[in-house]
Amino acid sequence: MMREPTFLELKELVKSLSGCVGMRVDQFYELSENRFRIKTGLRGSKSNIHVELPHYIAETKSPEVREDATGFALAVRKRISNAEILGLEMLNNDRIVRMNLGKADERFSIIFEMFGRGNMVITDINSRILLAYRPHEFSDRSVRPGELYEEPKSDAPDLSNAESLKTYVDALIGAGKGRIGKELRQTGIGGLYLEEAMARAKMDPSAKVTDIAKSRESANMLKDALVKMVMELETGGRGYLYLSNSMPVDYSMVCISKYAGMEKKEYAKLSEAIEEYYTSVKTGAATEHDRNVEAVRASIAKQQELIKETIAEEQRCRESANAITANAAAITIAIKAATDKSAVESDIEKASHIKIKKIDRKERTITVEI
Repeated sequence: MMREPTFLELKELVKSLSGCVGMRVDQFYELSENRFRIKTGLRGSKSNIHVELPHYIAETKSPEVREDATGFALAVRKRISNAEILGLEMLNNDRIVRMNLGKADERFSIIFEMFGRGNMVITDINSRILLAYRPHEFSDRSVRPGELYEEPKSDAPDLSNAESLKTYVDALIGAGKGRIGKELRQTGIGGLYLEEAMARAKMDPSAKVTDIAKSRESANMLKDALVKMVMELETGGRGYLYLSNSMPVDYSMVCISKYAGMEKKEYAKLSEAIEEYYTSVKTGAATEHDRNVEAVRASIAKQQELIKETIAEEQRCRESANAITANAAAITIAIKAATDKSAVESDIEKASHIKIKKIDRKERTITVEI
């Protein structure tokens, strides 16, 4: 199952691309939908940046090639060929990566939105959009050529500042709403790492915020666990890949306790773990998780069919029961009339006013139509 990167994972991926700063763009490829390659070089050194919207952006040692160029690829080449990469940065405490470029006296940027369906936008020095991979109108912003590029609104705290994070969590707890696991997702730390931090703090993600607000000790333990988790993520830089039956299930930047029973591979860089993870997904190698999901889906479909059949049978039984109840008096009369061994169907029908289909005195049964 392909997942989007967390803010801190993406921040680490951007940090690992620092070696590309100063290089020039040799070529740009659109490999397939949402997948791009930026080939760079400088005085004999080469690097290939692989972008997979909205999943990851990282240097790759196994670059893909596409011989034909799409219209979008040609439009991008026209604007960025031979441009120097001046720097990379994250925008708005969000999963948005900006690559700043320069060519002669011209300055412009490539912006990668690594959330939702993902997007790639080229802007000029004034943030006016020159090209958009996926033009789109949102309720609060427009991503179209000619418009000024605006980041989506974000209320997430600055995760690089421990006090800012603690203040933010204090405010969430003080608001006293919902379940703590759900509310903390607004911090941008990421569900996988929130779950791990709460496990380390011995806290149930389904705990009510109001209950945590009653205990200063619980609140402080939670804040300390979150801050330590962010510090570990910020300073770690390593990558871990978790496998089941030798197939990748997930990746992370720190060791995740819920995967303790799985096979684990460690990498010097997060980008290496992610590339192997997505290479497996891309080549169609189903993960154990995927197979389990498919098995569950098939089971659900079968159960839904059985439920439909049960509901239909229940309806038939209900209708039969209603018919029996409505004709109970007539059936009683028919049964009483049938005890007369000389009575025939017509005699019983005359007495009960219901249709007699069969009388079997040997089996002592009477079949009526109602």
